[in-house]
Amino acid sequence: MAEEQRIDELFKKVAMPWLEKAVAEGKLASWGWNSHVFGGKYRRLETLTGPDFASLLKARAEIISNIYGEEGSPEAAEFDKLCTSHSDYMWEVVHEKVGS
Repeated sequence: MAEEQRIDELFKKVAMPWLEKAVAEGKLASWGWNSHVFGGKYRRLETLTGPDFASLLKARAEIISNIYGEEGSPEAAEFDKLCTSHSDYMWEVVHEKVGS
């Protein structure tokens, strides 16, 4: 928990510019960086949305490549070191039509 503020600072510096660029270029529809106050194993949540799974995975791979690059940055390496445990999910949100 003591490192959460540093993780947020690193995310803002190393990931946010690439996520914003991907949205501006239409490669992502949106992204989010969420947190909660207490409880649970995972206290940060990054979300990405796109037109379909294939496009989303392609954009994600490009963003990761840009963040870490061939040589990487000290900040990206620190972020990776601090965020060691995570789970990845892909969800398809389906809206039900209610009524006629």
